[in-house]
Amino acid sequence: RRNSIEEITDIQAYTEIRGIRVTGERLRHAQYKHPEIRGVIEFIQRGLLSPDAITDKGDVRVYHVGLNRISSRGNPLYLNIAVRLGESPFMLTSYIAPIKK
Repeated sequence: RRNSIEEITDIQAYTEIRGIRVTGERLRHAQYKHPEIRGVIEFIQRGLLSPDAITDKGDVRVYHVGLNRISSRGNPLYLNIAVRLGESPFMLTSYIAPIKK
């Protein structure tokens, strides 16, 4: 376990942000999945600490943080961070998309 997201040095390490477990594996996956976003880890941290919006979908909660970018259709893009809720909430994945109402 690490005290902060910046201290995660390998895929088996983890930290907790607002009680949500974030593993090095998920962070590395986000970095490779979203190479066009500089500082994706900071966006994940910001999204979990102070999201722009939250959407609940059953036992999954999606935290949305604005990327200050516009899609080809003119909609603002967000980094969406999916978290499995329950006794030990953890980050499932992240993806880029407009918020779907």
